[in-house]
Amino acid sequence: QQIVEQALDEAMTNFHPEAAWAIVEEVRTGAILAMASLPKSNPPLAAGTRFEPGSIFKVGVIAAAINEGIIFTNDLFDCENGAWSYDGRPVRDFHPYGTLDVTGILRKSSNIGAAKIAVKLGEERLYGYLTAFGFGKPTGIEISGEEPGLLRPLSEWSKVAITRLAMGHTVAVTALQMLNVLCCIGNDGSLMKPHVVRKVVGKDGVVLLENKPEVLAQPISAPTAKLMRNMLVEVTREGGTGTRAAVKGFNVAGKTGTAEKIKDGRYVANENMASFMGILPAERPEIGIIVVLDNPQPLRTGSMSAAPVFAQIAEAVMRHLDIRTADSSLTGE
Repeated sequence: QQIVEQALDEAMTNFHPEAAWAIVEEVRTGAILAMASLPKSNPPLAAGTRFEPGSIFKVGVIAAAINEGIIFTNDLFDCENGAWSYDGRPVRDFHPYGTLDVTGILRKSSNIGAAKIAVKLGEERLYGYLTAFGFGKPTGIEISGEEPGLLRPLSEWSKVAITRLAMGHTVAVTALQMLNVLCCIGNDGSLMKPHVVRKVVGKDGVVLLENKPEVLAQPISAPTAKLMRNMLVEVTREGGTGTRAAVKGFNVAGKTGTAEKIKDGRYVANENMASFMGILPAERPEIGIIVVLDNPQPLRTGSMSAAPVFAQIAEAVMRHLDIRTADSSLTGE
């Protein structure tokens, strides 16, 4: 907790966000090791604030398509040099790309690539996976004021909604929901119920309450989860959007996110929600961390602001918990 609070304190000074929050979760148990926000609030912003996630949401969309067997990591998609039209509405990339494979779509965070994958998956299957991942409902953590987020029912989707959802628009999440999905990928596809209390023991030594690890769902298979981890490592390597989230001595599987803020139902130019979430060691993840900065300035993207805060927290947490990197490679056991 102290590590996270100190990192957020420095983030407020370095990146000048309106608010900042972060969570550290144990991947295989759902135990929340730290949850903090600045300015301090009750409930914490991490569980009580919903926001449009932007590109971190692509993780769930692409995992769904891989799990259905309709795409594989090296399948190629034409990213249209940065501008594409779907049902008469534009979809744009931050940088223009030509042909990218699925790993490249994650590494470069292509909106067009993600949108084409979502269209290939289809509305019903995408909605099914998103609900299985827990979007649109509370995780059930023992904190009052947890937000359920917003995932509209299929009947309310517009024709272009599927392309917007693919890049994390027209949906609202909490940081806790988002991190729990990434931890699901780290946990071979098992979605755990997050909890902050491990156990309560009375004065006489009697255990009054004990939270044992609880599996909420199995949205994706273990092989799908492993493929996703392999691809997400490329995000933090050279050529990826998350190089500033790299942690020395560890492979980090993660994703950057940058989404324009919404005020009074409209997107506001030059005001962003910036985020980074990651799991490590990527070979067999033990810890998941998410960092969200509300409107950082002047470095407004998740890659430039939230990613280095993630790296600061991750490095200190791994050292504090004495976690070592695994010997196995990412591609083999």
